[in-house]
Amino acid sequence: MQKNQKNCCGLWIDGHKAMIVKFDPEGMKVGMIDSEMDEAYYHDGEKIVGHFSGRQHESPEKTISERKHNIERKFMKHVFEEIKNNDEIYVIGPGEMRHRFEHFIDAEHKHDVHRIKGNESCDYLREAQIVDRIKRHFKLL
Repeated sequence: MQKNQKNCCGLWIDGHKAMIVKFDPEGMKVGMIDSEMDEAYYHDGEKIVGHFSGRQHESPEKTISERKHNIERKFMKHVFEEIKNNDEIYVIGPGEMRHRFEHFIDAEHKHDVHRIKGNESCDYLREAQIVDRIKRHFKLL
């Protein structure tokens, strides 16, 4: 990468993990972040049927849904912290998480959403394939 070129990064993201590929004057760095989404499901003491908590009936589905939402939000915050200093961001992934991530940036960091230079669908790929796709996007191949 040339010394005067902008810092850019590519992000492959789904509901369980994110792979971040950063390019800066010093070279390329690859990192992974796990979402901890597996922790969103039943814990000891929760039952399939609803339970009563005080005067209010609370179903485990609501609890799980809230837990999933909180874990997803924490995951997106963590991913954003890792990529926020890049001038250009390219987001790819197999499902809706890439759109939810862009909406998260738009809602929480509106002044940064313009740095997303692409948001494209792609299947599950091996790490080397993800790196190659991101390099092609930034014309670094």
